[in-house]
Amino acid sequence: MKGPIELPIDDNTKISIAEYRMTLYEDIKRKRREKRARARDSRAAKKVASSVKADKSERVEKDREEKADKSEKKKKGSSKKEEGKEPKKGSSKTKKKEKEKSLKKSDSGSKRKDPSKKSK
Repeated sequence: MKGPIELPIDDNTKISIAEYRMTLYEDIKRKRREKRARARDSRAAKKVASSVKADKSERVEKDREEKADKSEKKKKGSSKKEEGKEPKKGSSKTKKKEKEKSLKKSDSGSKRKDPSKKSK
């Protein structure tokens, strides 16, 4: 209760001392209740703000974990694809395989004897 004290009763009003005292005490009690209520509301607001902040940090952490999981799945998925899939046409791997096949065919063809040609 900072600041000047304001009496709830006008100075020009005539009342008994008992009534004045009761009115004064009731006003003091009312102000204390209001102060406690403001403090309680303030604490509740801080608590809500901190829980919102905590929720946000939890969501951020969860998003990071999900991104990490996705990247791991992509890495695992790409290695599985490479093992089971043949390379696309036009890629360097395909060209190498085609070259190897053609070399094997040409080597196997040279070993065969042409029946039209007779050896001397």
